[in-house]
Amino acid sequence: MTQMSSLILKNQPVTLLIFAVLLIEGASSFAQHTNLAYTPSSSKSVIGVLNDYNIGTGTYPFINDGDLYLYQNFLNDGEQNFTTATTISYLNFVGTNQQRVRGSGFTNVLNLTFDNPTTADAIELDHNIHINGAADFTDGIVGADDALAGLMVFNASGTTINVSDNSYVDGRVQKIGNTPFTFPV
Repeated sequence: MTQMSSLILKNQPVTLLIFAVLLIEGASSFAQHTNLAYTPSSSKSVIGVLNDYNIGTGTYPFINDGDLYLYQNFLNDGEQNFTTATTISYLNFVGTNQQRVRGSGFTNVLNLTFDNPTTADAIELDHNIHINGAADFTDGIVGADDALAGLMVFNASGTTINVSDNSYVDGRVQKIGNTPFTFPV
């Protein structure tokens, strides 16, 4: 075994070995995102957050110009936004347990997908979300029935797709503008 180890070390660049160790270690870890610096994502980035996604008070805004997949809860006490000139910006709720959306910050998304098969309220909306593109109701009911928070706001260009008996908003929805619109309730 010692001869094999020294043979591998002699014939492989150190960076490759370090990468292999990080890859093996990373395979068993979980991700939690807390914004401590200005964090833009590019139009080619795909980010998956396996644990809770937190944007704290006083932190920098998270600018999502790629695909952001959330598997757990979303707490926003800061700002979640996108670059206005972009055409690619997706926030995807893809959990398998109930996901809570809460906080006091500003959440502004271009495109939004709900794909959580949990029965009852798959996504419990206790925080306002502003949609500027398409809200795709693939699977899961969004509970937006809190009297004080949890409003889904469709801005002037906001639309809905795939609304069905399996995926809709159970609660409050607001549409800004006078373009034809199908309320997902």
